[in-house]
Amino acid sequence: MKNTLLFLATAITLLFGCQVTLNAQKTNTWKGGTPGRVNDWYCATNWSNGAVPNEFSNVVIPDVSATTHAAPVLLKGEAEINALLLHSGAQLTIGQAAALTVLENAEGISERSLRLNGKINLPGDALEKKMNEPLFVRGW
Repeated sequence: MKNTLLFLATAITLLFGCQVTLNAQKTNTWKGGTPGRVNDWYCATNWSNGAVPNEFSNVVIPDVSATTHAAPVLLKGEAEINALLLHSGAQLTIGQAAALTVLENAEGISERSLRLNGKINLPGDALEKKMNEPLFVRGW
């Protein structure tokens, strides 16, 4: 009886007391074009995963000039993502009341691809590079 109680107590502890959440990086690609919110960064249906990117997201911004014509706009608030890849011809706008933090990797950022009125925090020495040159930080 004592062994059975010990086993049950151990099993309950393992099931409920030792929960581990694993968060893997996932690629989330901008689609845009949701009616009424075509450029809204915070609209989940504008993203391939159906969710707004977070600190575990590897964000890909494609050139939408031949599809939705709706490039992402982060108008206000603070967003944090794992990585950012701007394809050739892509554009990202960060509004005056907004900030984007990229934790690990940033690629394809240039004066043409980034419309910056707010703030962007990039990993490593990327902030020291000139915005008129493409930035490549720690590979994609």
